[in-house]
Amino acid sequence: MVFLIQGKWAQGLSGMLVFIAAVVTIMAFSLWRHPSTPLWRLMAVPYGVFFISIAWAIWAYGGIEATGLSWWNLLWLFPVLIPFGTLSKRRWSDFDAKPGAPAD
Repeated sequence: MVFLIQGKWAQGLSGMLVFIAAVVTIMAFSLWRHPSTPLWRLMAVPYGVFFISIAWAIWAYGGIEATGLSWWNLLWLFPVLIPFGTLSKRRWSDFDAKPGAPAD
C-alpha cells in the first residue's frame, strides 16, 4: 500500500499480487487439509512464494546494493530450508496418536 501511495504502481500492485498468492497458497496447502501427502510437497509451493517475495523486495527497493546489503547476506536464507531435510518424508497423519500408545 505504501508503494501505491508513493505512486510506484508496478511495485505496489505486484506486491499485492505476491501477498494474495501467499495467502492463497498457505490456505490451499495447509498440512491438515492433505494429511496423507508428504510434507515436502506441501511446503514447496509456499516456499516458492516466499522466495518470490524476497526477489520482489529486492526489486521493489531498487536492488540489493540500494538496500545496503550484499549478495552474501542472502546466505542467511539457507537455515530456512532445514525443514526440507528434517520433515521431507513425513506426513501430517504420521503425527496422529497411535492406538495403544500412551497419552502425553
